[in-house]
Amino acid sequence: MMPACQIAKERTVIRWVAKDQLPGLIRSKVRHGDVILDVGSGIEPQTLVWPKLHICVEAHGEYVSYLRERLAGSPRYLVMNSVWEKALGILPDKSVDIVFALDFIEHLSKEDGLAFVAEAERVARRQVVIFTPLGYFPQTYDDATAADRWGMHGGYWQTHRSGWVPEDFSEAWEIIGCRDYHTEDQHGASTDPIGCIWAIRTFGTASGFAEGSREMERRLRLRALVRRHVPAWCRSIVRSIRRRIS
Repeated sequence: MMPACQIAKERTVIRWVAKDQLPGLIRSKVRHGDVILDVGSGIEPQTLVWPKLHICVEAHGEYVSYLRERLAGSPRYLVMNSVWEKALGILPDKSVDIVFALDFIEHLSKEDGLAFVAEAERVARRQVVIFTPLGYFPQTYDDATAADRWGMHGGYWQTHRSGWVPEDFSEAWEIIGCRDYHTEDQHGASTDPIGCIWAIRTFGTASGFAEGSREMERRLRLRALVRRHVPAWCRSIVRSIRRRIS
């Protein structure tokens, strides 16, 4: 009989792409959602989807304060100062459209990470979208007073405690990866790039996915037209204004 680990490896399909292909491909895979849960958002909430309600779950108070000040006045955002267990634990089954966990799961132990995946699948109606380094990516902050990569003091939360590979996800997940995505670590430029994976679990009907794909295709075409015909300096000003009012 074939070992279980070998079976898992054979049925886990991963699509490897170049780094510059990832943004457009991932945007084409992510559905639209009116209510999304952004777990471990840090100070940079996800921008793949622009929902009616964007719930940011963040455990570190310093990041929460920054987010609340930055997003003050925007009714789309709800910032929760909470660990993921409590935030997801109070949510009913299938209560949000999409759960995002971008650069989050590697900060948990493997046991807690698997528990998070199960909870994310429980509360998501349409999708769970996870982004994480490929395998273990060393990162630790032993000095509690040292600044993290955002110049704050969230070193405990920034420490990596696990590594993730395609075989950690069942065949229900779509896996997209890049072998040389991370070219920097916490200390700066790295001579040994580390890969990444996107793990996407989609629920619902194919028609719903097609509708979301068509909408994303329209957005990508519009974005391409803007890049082609609008000067870079003008686009930069628009992005700056959008960040201030969002």
